[in-house]
Amino acid sequence: MSVSLAKKTIAKFLETDVPEVICITGKWGVGKTYAWKTFFGELSAEGKIKLPYYSYVSLFGISSVDELRQTIFEDRTSSNNVELSPTLDSLREKVKQYYDTALQKVSRTSKYAKIPYVENYLNNFSGGFRHIMSLTVKDAIVCFDDFERKGKGLRTADVLGVISQLKETKECKIVVILNDDALSEEDKPDFEKYFEKVVDAKIEFAPTAEESVEIALRGTDNLHGWLRSACIDLNISNIRIIKKIERLAMQVGELLKPFEADVTNNVVRSLCVLAWSFYSRVDAPTIEFLKTRRNHQRLQRLFGAEEDIRFTDEEVGWGVILDSYGLTNCDDLDLALLDGIQRGFFDEEKVLREAAKYQENARALRGNASLEEAWKPFHESFGDNVDEVVTTLFDGSMKNVKFVNLGTLNSAVSLLKKLGAPEKAQELIAHYASERAHEEGLFDLSNNPFSGHIDDPDVLALCNERAALTKMMPTPIEACKKIHSGSWSSSDEETLSLLTADQFYSLFKGLRGDDRHSVVQGCFLKIDVLTDRQKLIRGRAKEALMRIAKESDLNRLRMKTYRLQVD
Repeated sequence: MSVSLAKKTIAKFLETDVPEVICITGKWGVGKTYAWKTFFGELSAEGKIKLPYYSYVSLFGISSVDELRQTIFEDRTSSNNVELSPTLDSLREKVKQYYDTALQKVSRTSKYAKIPYVENYLNNFSGGFRHIMSLTVKDAIVCFDDFERKGKGLRTADVLGVISQLKETKECKIVVILNDDALSEEDKPDFEKYFEKVVDAKIEFAPTAEESVEIALRGTDNLHGWLRSACIDLNISNIRIIKKIERLAMQVGELLKPFEADVTNNVVRSLCVLAWSFYSRVDAPTIEFLKTRRNHQRLQRLFGAEEDIRFTDEEVGWGVILDSYGLTNCDDLDLALLDGIQRGFFDEEKVLREAAKYQENARALRGNASLEEAWKPFHESFGDNVDEVVTTLFDGSMKNVKFVNLGTLNSAVSLLKKLGAPEKAQELIAHYASERAHEEGLFDLSNNPFSGHIDDPDVLALCNERAALTKMMPTPIEACKKIHSGSWSSSDEETLSLLTADQFYSLFKGLRGDDRHSVVQGCFLKIDVLTDRQKLIRGRAKEALMRIAKESDLNRLRMKTYRLQVD
């Protein structure tokens, strides 16, 4: 039964005072209890529930009829205020409220004709008291959940007997929630024997993925939007698993706030399929299949023959799902997420480190794609579009300078000069030199296999100049350590002044041990009066540290070492 039909059936049940029994069944985790509570709460808020009282009883661990009756009484509350849980005070109020009524009923019952013993009977919270208190339960909606997990001392026939009594003599409406597939072999015969006699209607709860997502994921932010899309794409209808995935996604989403939205979206999609695989008992691909799928595919392509690698029908089905979903293999970021799912908590530094790598790779892919677009006006037309070629080539190269290799730079500079834009060619070279200054080996043509194709004189001059300067200038770490020790030269400042805030960020994130403290402290140049270049170094270093601090509460605490106040 679909969710909409189940909701209509439950609403019809709750909006009348006719005593009846319905049974909500369904597979493990599909959200029977969650849906019942959600629908009940909505109807209660709208004032549409006919009977005045409500009692929710989990049969899990209840081992006797007396205990069951007491639980029904203790957990009874107003059907119009279901958010208020029963308390000891409310129990005392019920006892006080129904004491006289119960005493009168007992005194008129021949079974309890010996009145002198009634007071002691009522003051004892054992069998007799429980039974008497149950006499006061009337005009109530009683929900029996976890039927298949009841205690061994409580027989199925006894529970159904109590249900029948509540319906026939107490004018109650009863809901039974269970997974009938999970009933024990001992309970099945009695359940099947009495079910049709006691239960008036059966609701088989089998929501689609879309319906389950609508019930379980109520958030309106981007993360919940991505999560809804991922769960639907994987056809996950198990609400219990969806809620577990949501909890994990909220943790990771908070961790990835400093990253681009596309990164968080892709992490959520990976997390969704990994958690589904970990928590699901059926349908989902196994963890081992996810981790080794790339190797299986590679070997299949290498050997080709079916006898070398065989996939089961189930594995073929998993492959179709994952191909459609867009997960071709597990990378290092996926493995970091999986480790957190399996352990129950995430290694924040590991996740952040792998997410940063992923973001850089994603930017590189976008940058390369953007570069290709920048060259299209030149390669894909015979039109007289010089201005368009110059503009797109220059703008595209400047914007994506981090992804331009020396060969591409050489081609762009040469073409700009030939098209009458030498000033733009010089601007591009200067920008390239500034942004890529400290990439080790970048300007060393002796180790560049394509150095023979680099022939523009200005690009060659840049390579020779930077290669010579690199041999003379210290590395950023060396420069920071020298400044921290109190003995440095202008070349050390020159090295650090060429670093952008992003480069400082990468530098700091890659540090471990004693180096971290000395390098970070060195960037603050502990002197009273700073030159403009020194202010530039300190400002960019601080910007990078503030970014790191905002990645986690732990890093926020670490920044106190450097007396940085994080907003």
